[in-house]
Amino acid sequence: MKKVTAYIPKKEDLWYRKHLLNDEQTMTFNHDFGGTINFNEDRWDFWYSKWINTKDHFYAYLINECNKYIGEISYHLDNNKYICSIII
Repeated sequence: MKKVTAYIPKKEDLWYRKHLLNDEQTMTFNHDFGGTINFNEDRWDFWYSKWINTKDHFYAYLINECNKYIGEISYHLDNNKYICSIII
C-alpha cells in the first residue's frame, strides 16, 4: 500500500509551491484565469502568515513514501463556504 502524508511546510520550503504554481502542465486547470501564477520570494512572508499561522486556513504539502513532495492540499472559509484545493 502506498503511503501519502501531509506536511505543513516551513517558509524555506515554499520553493516547492513556487515550482507548482509556475508549472504550465500543473496549472492547466487555471488557464481561464491566467494559467501559471507568480509566487516569487517577495510574496512568501505575507502568504505564509495568512495560510500557515492562522486557524482560518489550512495548507500542507503531500509527501509520498520516498519523502518527495507530490502536491499540495488546502482549504479555507470564503463567504460562509469552505473551499478545498488539491494539486498533484
